[in-house]
Amino acid sequence: IRQLNAYNCLVDSPDSLESKCSEFFGCFADEVEVIDLLTGKTLLAGERFRTRYRTVFRESASDPVLQAWVKHRWVVEASNEGNAASLPCSFVIDAETYTGLVKPIGDALDGTTGLSQKLDAHIAVMYMACSGRISKVWFTADSEGLCNSKKDDACLEPLDKKPRLDASALSDSLLGRFSRVARQELAASHCAVEVELRRVKDRHSLQPPILVGILNCPGGLTPYHEDIRAFLQRAAAAQGRAVDVRVFETSQMEMPTGSCGTCGIKNGMIQQVTNLSAYAGFVISGSVASAYDQDRWIARLKEEVSALHEGQHKLVGICFGHQVIFNALGGRVEKNTKGWELGVHDITLSEKGREYLAGLLGEACAFRFSGDMKLQMVHQDITVGELPAGFWSLGGSPSAPVQGVFNGSNVLTFQGHPEFNAEIMLKIIDSLKDKGIVTKDSDLSVGSLEDIQRDGIHSVRRSTDASLVGQAILNFLSAPKTTAPRT
Repeated sequence: IRQLNAYNCLVDSPDSLESKCSEFFGCFADEVEVIDLLTGKTLLAGERFRTRYRTVFRESASDPVLQAWVKHRWVVEASNEGNAASLPCSFVIDAETYTGLVKPIGDALDGTTGLSQKLDAHIAVMYMACSGRISKVWFTADSEGLCNSKKDDACLEPLDKKPRLDASALSDSLLGRFSRVARQELAASHCAVEVELRRVKDRHSLQPPILVGILNCPGGLTPYHEDIRAFLQRAAAAQGRAVDVRVFETSQMEMPTGSCGTCGIKNGMIQQVTNLSAYAGFVISGSVASAYDQDRWIARLKEEVSALHEGQHKLVGICFGHQVIFNALGGRVEKNTKGWELGVHDITLSEKGREYLAGLLGEACAFRFSGDMKLQMVHQDITVGELPAGFWSLGGSPSAPVQGVFNGSNVLTFQGHPEFNAEIMLKIIDSLKDKGIVTKDSDLSVGSLEDIQRDGIHSVRRSTDASLVGQAILNFLSAPKTTAPRT
């Protein structure tokens, strides 16, 4: 657990790199060996191991950030349970998935002879630990699909007919090869025992990724889901965790409950469920569309919102996502006659909004808002009028009185774009100008284009509270459902 937490930690400065390396390397023996399972060749050892992983951590820091998680795990145990306590070493076999991996190529492990592109990888690996530290690691590509998420537990059903697996019955499968290596290592330590494998079925002990569905809506210079994915991964990395994402293209009628019209919903209730319980929640992205448009996909999305809300599935809305959730649950959305809200704006948090964020973040983090929250804005539509029943406002700004809503249980929305940085915002503003949508200061609800693009009070270069909002969203998605805040 400690090793995987360290592997997933965010690197955003030289100090954080040193901290990550120190924590990760502390899980391994000084002369740790990394061995190819199929050839038996030692690939890395000692200082070469540390040089290689320092390079991986340093070069994998950009989006999408480096992540790893365990899909399945087996523990190697003595066939005779009475001998288990006498084993000199412990062995764990993992089916692991990696995303955002950059590794050194060529002869130099420090990256000076080349670096790979960002990679995704699936591997099978066995760790041998003695005296509390990992001393040997055997790995190979997952050629048998042990960590194929599409297969899930069904692919392992034949292995689960018995609570324990006799290693001799596993033949030349990857699990069989790992088992024989474990038996050989034990024999070399004068512990000649037969071994069995026990699969760990408690998913929480595997540190699974937080599975999030992104309902991607049309528009954006790049697909919205790419920025949201990177945003959530950074938030998870700050906690030493990982996020896995499934994308639903709403304009193509792809929805979590079904993808053909209203086949997944009947009388407002979910009829077809594709393992919705596996998802921590669903994030609805921004869009160039308006929640009050009459497009068929928007009507279908509103049905989806109502049904997911009825089923108490967690929903997060960003910009258009905030508006469409608000509208689907009974609120009103309209075009702001004052104009566009662009750049970084201060949101005055409501008392209940501040209380709720404090609960999600902890008082120490929430205090940094000091009553206001700063986010990037790019919208003209706003939510107005009465809030949907059972909801509270997070707060507001002079241009948009409702900058987000929550119900204290399964819905949390933001009018702003916490996933956008200054670089993205400048490109968006240039695009709005090129299309003739925003060309003069009177098109804005407040501020001027020059100030927004340069160093004014609403400059896109101002610091924001995006990282805190990321932590709040992540904690909201991963926490058990709670009751509404005190009235």
